[in-house]
Amino acid sequence: MIIREIAWGSPDYAAAVSLRNDLLCLPVGASIFSSDLRQEKDSFHFAAFDAEGRMTGTLILAPDSDTQFHVRQVAVLPAMRGQGTGHALMAHAEAFARARGVRTLRLDARTNARRFYLACGFTVCGEPFGRVDLRLTPMQKQL
Repeated sequence: MIIREIAWGSPDYAAAVSLRNDLLCLPVGASIFSSDLRQEKDSFHFAAFDAEGRMTGTLILAPDSDTQFHVRQVAVLPAMRGQGTGHALMAHAEAFARARGVRTLRLDARTNARRFYLACGFTVCGEPFGRVDLRLTPMQKQL
């Protein structure tokens, strides 16, 4: 598995957007394409690729400040879940953030992903919020 940063607006970015749409948006009746993706231009985008070069997962680090980043839009192909792709993406993102002096990562975890983020060392830091069909739990990790 290879994990690397991908450039906003690149073909890999377009593939990551499609992956995020398929795995995160469509299941809750939404479309990522109704969002203004230009808002992601100043974020850091990462993707995992298998040995054949196929994208298997993606995530975004959005700077909240010089010392805090927001982990967003983590998506891993269902066939790759439980095989270390998500953990490798998170470890790569954490190392990237640490190298830039970031001290805190925060995220809003979907109910079905809370256990994953707890295993990655995140802690719950607020009350769940959101729609009935899409509850999110604020979590954070000190680096």
